[in-house]
Amino acid sequence: METGFTKQFSTRSVLFRCCEAVINRLARSIPWCQLRWLLLSLILGACSREYLAPLADRTESPGWRPSQYQIRPGDTLYSIAWEFGFDYRTLARWNNIGPPYKILSGSWLRLTGSVPSTRTKRQSPASSAQPATGKTSTRQIASTKQSTTTLRPVVWRWPTSGKIVETFSPRLGENRGLNIGGKAGQPIKAAGAGVVVYAGEGLKTYGKMVIIKHTDEFLSAYAHNQKMLVKEGTRVSAGQKIATMGRDSSGTALLHFEVRRNGKPTDPLKHLPPRS
Repeated sequence: METGFTKQFSTRSVLFRCCEAVINRLARSIPWCQLRWLLLSLILGACSREYLAPLADRTESPGWRPSQYQIRPGDTLYSIAWEFGFDYRTLARWNNIGPPYKILSGSWLRLTGSVPSTRTKRQSPASSAQPATGKTSTRQIASTKQSTTTLRPVVWRWPTSGKIVETFSPRLGENRGLNIGGKAGQPIKAAGAGVVVYAGEGLKTYGKMVIIKHTDEFLSAYAHNQKMLVKEGTRVSAGQKIATMGRDSSGTALLHFEVRRNGKPTDPLKHLPPRS
């Protein structure tokens, strides 16, 4: 009687014989010196492959995160904080940057510092040091009145129509937002009033993405857009069209929608109203 073990052993034996046959055929058709370099290249290529944590999970992998980051053209303080999983205010405090959070392409930002306080301290632009001088143009976001944005609650609304194809998961490596399926080109709307603090495609896994600051606490992001219809610094109202739906890396038409509170991903369904 054939057991599970003998089946597994038999399968491995067949695979081994197949691999052996392939190698023998290569050895007969390719000179040994070339075959040796081919095998060596395959081994080194496999060993050197890197698997990085998803952008939204890098805050959970402190060993991965670098201690500093060189600002690239198109970056904003908000997009950098989003990429590495920080609250933008924490990143600003570590680098002595005050509102309107002006950064300079080519200069460096610290990505480490003391544990952030739960209390938010207001910074005045006059007392905040500016980043190191770089060679390229500056990036700046229009400042919002903190006294009003902090007190005014966000009135959330759905950013687009369509079926939810994937929900939020708190687990590492899984979806940190809401995926809403639809048709390429359909409208993407602001889920709440606020200011556009990023519109670009520098965060590769998100494609063309728009980030809106609603209050000091809440930011929302709209990823995999076909076309972005707003620019950084634009004030938008709830329901205003900001982009059109594009496709993700697999070619599926969808919107990836995220909400972050104090820099941490939160389930959008906890904030969006029930669908009728």
